[in-house]
Amino acid sequence: MADKAFKEEEHMRTHPDDADEGTVAEDNARLVRDVYAYFPLLMKYTDLHRAQWLKSPSWEIDGIYENVAVIFKIWSLSQHFKREELNYMAQFDEEQSGTGGEMKTGKAAIAERKKKRREGQVGPIRVEIT
Repeated sequence: MADKAFKEEEHMRTHPDDADEGTVAEDNARLVRDVYAYFPLLMKYTDLHRAQWLKSPSWEIDGIYENVAVIFKIWSLSQHFKREELNYMAQFDEEQSGTGGEMKTGKAAIAERKKKRREGQVGPIRVEIT
């Protein structure tokens, strides 16, 4: 998918009449969303199994690292991907600042949800000024 989006971007750059910029931007937006959803899981998986992989390397592990490197190399050359990544990060920062605190994970998040249920606060408190 990353290779396809990059090729479309390059084609648009060399043949501006043929390419549809909206499609290229949409593909890159989807890639950014998928990267921010998938790569934290991949990093966690890598951290958990790193010691085992160092003791007994395999071609599957090499393939994972090579594919990730290729994707990041392609994206480092893509102006659309950089723009979409900045847009995504700005949107994520706005959502984080709107919730009023740090994002909690794991047991801390579960405890926070249970506390809110006990206190009768199902969702975030919203105040409307009319």
